[in-house]
Amino acid sequence: MKPLSTTALLLLALASCRNLPSAIPAVPPQVEGGATPALARLNPSDVVVAPIEFAAEGITAPEGALREAAAMTLAEHRYAPLSIAFVDGTLPPGGGAGVMEASYRPGTLGEDAVLRTVVHGWDTSNWRSKRWLEVDLEFVLESPSAAQGVLWTARCTRRFDLRTEVRLAVNEAGRQEAACREIVKWTFSGLPDRTVRPEGR
Repeated sequence: MKPLSTTALLLLALASCRNLPSAIPAVPPQVEGGATPALARLNPSDVVVAPIEFAAEGITAPEGALREAAAMTLAEHRYAPLSIAFVDGTLPPGGGAGVMEASYRPGTLGEDAVLRTVVHGWDTSNWRSKRWLEVDLEFVLESPSAAQGVLWTARCTRRFDLRTEVRLAVNEAGRQEAACREIVKWTFSGLPDRTVRPEGR
């Protein structure tokens, strides 16, 4: 059995007892994309959250916080993200995040799907003074099989006012985690929940 993230295990346990609500924002999200028919057909369970990709040189973002937020949000939608440390253990030396670098080879861990995250923009010019972030993020959930291809996409380009979400954080790392959690939760609001079937699939 492939190791799941700790958060995924907890959330999946809750999902077995009750329906978990989708993260639906109060205001419709500014998100482009959606699910393809292949998502319902494949109904993936185990998902690899791949290392962050950057669309251009010079772009930076809190990579670890973004990946952890993606894993947590996938679990809330009843998917089973594999442990990020487990995934990273399969990467070649120097095979971390990069400019559109395909550092994870799909299918290596026998997963059902891979989530790719591409950062096109991460503007922090108003972060310290106003706790605003202007982001351009693209998420692609795809099957390791070329026959199934892309399952779901979401691209979010907007400014987030995160004063409320980060107010209880005690340090910058905590603020980054809270910010990424809110941004990813918003962007994934249109991701259909995985269908949990009696046989566990």
